[in-house]
Amino acid sequence: MPDTSPTEPDPRSAPQVPAYILAGGRSVRFGSDKARALVEGTPLIRRVTDGLAPVTASVTAVAQNADAYADLGLATIADTAPDCGPVQGLLTALLHRLESAGPGWLLLAACDMLPADAVGYAALLEARDTSPDPT
Repeated sequence: MPDTSPTEPDPRSAPQVPAYILAGGRSVRFGSDKARALVEGTPLIRRVTDGLAPVTASVTAVAQNADAYADLGLATIADTAPDCGPVQGLLTALLHRLESAGPGWLLLAACDMLPADAVGYAALLEARDTSPDPT
């Protein structure tokens, strides 16, 4: 009998869409910039970026200030309305996507979303093939 067990998606075959990482929160309860918190010596936002990079066309953080994570090698745009929550961060990402590449899909992740691996993100992107065109 043929093997019918599900297979893990191949990150290299995932659709190439831009990814955005929400990192605009004030981290009040956390006490410091959560995106910079170290996990096994690596900032959380860098771990998420490293998971997204193999399966996306680009990775951009949405933060309080543009270039907030430039020191980590991450392109960052300023939230259009800081301190208005994650839905505002999503709107900022959608507007940036529209202005930079026209209408289409994007992948959104939180800066503290672990585990952050390419296989998981690829599975999300492959699911879009069964969804309606966003335009």
